[in-house]
Amino acid sequence: VKTTASTPDPKTENWLNEVQLVAYALLLEKALGKKVRKAELWFLVKTKVPKVIRHRTPTIDETKRERFHSLFQTVVEGIEREDFAPRPSFSCRFCDVRERCEAWKGGLPS
Repeated sequence: VKTTASTPDPKTENWLNEVQLVAYALLLEKALGKKVRKAELWFLVKTKVPKVIRHRTPTIDETKRERFHSLFQTVVEGIEREDFAPRPSFSCRFCDVRERCEAWKGGLPS
């Protein structure tokens, strides 16, 4: 479930949430032992008259899975090299590498 202040654009939301949806699908597959191919986004639109919008996303195919694994591997390698530039956000409150970001002084390690 996502919250938003206005009616979401499905195409944009597909793009913005693809990595998260694929990650959830992979976790469900591991837990259930079955392939997950479909996903949905549910939006709670916080307008004067709140509404719930249910949006079916495109199929979670092998291309999306491969893209997720490539992105994940790139992030892991960057963190291991300490090759990253912190971008503080709301998500930092829940991040396991927050202390490393806070200690970062800029540049790449020598």
